[in-house]
Amino acid sequence: MNELLNYTAHRTAPLPAGPWMMHQTWEEVVTIHIPVDPEELSRHVPDELELDLYEGKAWISIFPFNVKNLRFRNIPRFPYIHKFLELNTRTYVKHKGIPGVYFFSLDAEKVIPVLGARTATLPYYKAKMKRKRENGWTYFYSRRQHDTKAWFDGRYKVLSSAAPSEEGTLDHWLFERYRLYKTLGGKVMHIGIHHLKWKLADVSVDYDPDAVNSLLPGDMTGTPVIAHYSPGLDVLFWPPYSGMNDSMVVLTEPRFSVMDETASSISASSSSKVISCSSWLTDSWVDAFSFKFSRTALLSSTFTNTSADDSAKFDKSSPSSEVSKSS
Repeated sequence: MNELLNYTAHRTAPLPAGPWMMHQTWEEVVTIHIPVDPEELSRHVPDELELDLYEGKAWISIFPFNVKNLRFRNIPRFPYIHKFLELNTRTYVKHKGIPGVYFFSLDAEKVIPVLGARTATLPYYKAKMKRKRENGWTYFYSRRQHDTKAWFDGRYKVLSSAAPSEEGTLDHWLFERYRLYKTLGGKVMHIGIHHLKWKLADVSVDYDPDAVNSLLPGDMTGTPVIAHYSPGLDVLFWPPYSGMNDSMVVLTEPRFSVMDETASSISASSSSKVISCSSWLTDSWVDAFSFKFSRTALLSSTFTNTSADDSAKFDKSSPSSEVSKSS
């Protein structure tokens, strides 16, 4: 994995000092992005961090994906725990001018990685998660085990090949970040990461809007307007560092809890994306991997409502909306 360190010109943060600590492979990464009011969002972000904005807008993103090949430096990967499903909810911040990510939550399907990540102060939670491919779609489901109000239910279909984003675009702003920020005792900490530049593809995503809102902080609600797919990345992680002087933070105690850009303004800076949302019967998919809806209301980039034909494949009516993005 050290060969990754030969490619650093694309980074938006300095490469961390010292040796990396952990390697993961992120595969089949799907992302949906929600513009939100900066003032409302700032109430859920620590005062020590500066909310990062793109053209005056704040963003929250949801990332479901596969983690594989998890291992620590110079140690072979462990059986069972080296691969699992993950879903995280994040926003975008800066500290001392360096852009990064702030996590509201990270859900994972296996308990040992959850406990391990919490020693690094990241807000991981154990969740029941499933992924399934069927008829050209990939279905992803997650429900947090000790907070049943936090869940996700969706499916996606990749529409294009993947390519790097252009600097200055919303895509680049959302993805090219190499610090994970967290506060502890009023001090800013960051975990440095490194990977090659993201390659992004167009994707169609159906999702349950109630599920999306269940993952947002507090009582915030929002509507995704853009989505991406990436086939994956190899990622290196460094130990947590203090933001005061970039010195490594050694945690003497694990910190566990109980088991735990409007459409027209962003179209010029982002490649073609399609998102739709559907209210589904989540439990029916958990039990039978079956989604049931029939009527779709389309919302185009000109915000003109139309209706789509009923699909013979689905036999239960459920309202849905779709946002289409074009460059």
